[in-house]
Amino acid sequence: MTITNRQNKTHIEARDPAWIEWTTGCISGLLVLALIGWLTQEALTHDDAPPVLSAVVNHVVRVGDLYRTDFTLVNDGPTSAAAVKVVATLSRDGSTTEEADVTFDYAPGQSRNDGTVYFRQDPAGGTLVIRPSSFTEP
Repeated sequence: MTITNRQNKTHIEARDPAWIEWTTGCISGLLVLALIGWLTQEALTHDDAPPVLSAVVNHVVRVGDLYRTDFTLVNDGPTSAAAVKVVATLSRDGSTTEEADVTFDYAPGQSRNDGTVYFRQDPAGGTLVIRPSSFTEP
């Protein structure tokens, strides 16, 4: 701690640091050690498994002449995926009647992203399949 008297132009430096300086130094040191430990653990146990992508239909809503189909893209894998293309196929009696697709720029590992596709026909009257079809490594 420093004390300065401007009238006498004297400067006195305290010999021992104040308790707040010790406390701040100890807490900062512990935080740095914890960060180094966490980074080391992450580096040693890093999993290079590919993304595990799936799509789940949330609900279908009629909007004018179209049927809006909201879905969630799920990445259960530890790594990220980029340019994830999701294809939605509507089929009736074994033949494809409509197809739509959407591309997600980025799907981080262990994440969920929402998307929407539109159909002209009601998906409730057929079989709707939504699946990820491709991705690139970021």
